[in-house]
Amino acid sequence: MKANINSLIRATVTLCLLIMMGFNVDAQVGPKLIRKKKVDPMEGKVKPIMTSPVAGSTIDGPFVMVGKAEPNTFINLYVTPIYREPTSSSGKPVLVVSTPKHKPQHFSIKADEKGVWQSPVIEVLFDSKTSNRRIFAFVSQTWGTDRYDSKQIEYFASPKLTMIMAPMKVPAKHNEEEKSSGQPEKDEGIVKGGSDNLPFKIAAPSNNKYVARDRFTIAGIAPDGANVKVEVRYFGYRSKSNITIQNFGPVFFPGVDKNTTTVNDAHWATYTIRSKRMAGFGESGLWATDEIEFIRKIDGYSCWANSYTITASLIDANGKSVRPIKVNVTRMNTVAVK
Repeated sequence: MKANINSLIRATVTLCLLIMMGFNVDAQVGPKLIRKKKVDPMEGKVKPIMTSPVAGSTIDGPFVMVGKAEPNTFINLYVTPIYREPTSSSGKPVLVVSTPKHKPQHFSIKADEKGVWQSPVIEVLFDSKTSNRRIFAFVSQTWGTDRYDSKQIEYFASPKLTMIMAPMKVPAKHNEEEKSSGQPEKDEGIVKGGSDNLPFKIAAPSNNKYVARDRFTIAGIAPDGANVKVEVRYFGYRSKSNITIQNFGPVFFPGVDKNTTTVNDAHWATYTIRSKRMAGFGESGLWATDEIEFIRKIDGYSCWANSYTITASLIDANGKSVRPIKVNVTRMNTVAVK
């Protein structure tokens, strides 16, 4: 009996020593490393994207970019022209023109309460000696110490985006009595439309082109400080019912009822915008309307369009519309079903 007890004691002591040695080894090795799952800084937020122009589009003039992001937050938009310089036997740079319009451009833009952001009018130009011209763009957003970058979107550059060098004329004497076309009249506060030799055009959207599926912006160039009147007319449908949108891939199907009617050349909206001078545009200013949305309530009807006719005019000192410009655009992949 005594021998059994001694054996039991020895076994217990041995077991305790083994356990203590195991603890000691674990203490020397240290705690095991556990790889933590990387936290996505954009988790639960709307990741910033670009929706217009669509990838692969050809840029043939000044343009406006539209996208989505977390509502009421700022995003950074980067637009970079890509090109190949010609070879030089002398080893010296061939490019002789240096302008911000052919260098990377950065814009800080705030998304509205719906999460939609819109850039100012962007212009990219290339030296005439370059080849393989393209434009890349991406958006990024910073949250604390983390930064999220979207995928880069590639656009093709039209041959029209070529710098045209012209000598700058400087007046010999400044005439204090002359008023710039962009100065407001004191009596009415209406800005003159400017002289015929100052640029005035619709920069976006381009004539006979498609526009974004859900919304787009009308933008252009005018004399600095000029008032621009923009009238939008539409060809599409209207219904007394509240229209809802179903999305099947790239096509929108507005739900309609039997009372839906076709509309031809009806008034959609009218805007009056003041152009504002921007760096790099000389005496010209930039203007842009609010977003043209897919569905709009007009006189109690829900209305939506398949195509639009846009007319922009300058407002002269007498309040009359002058120098009208017209473009026609079609909404991309729009289908109305009954």
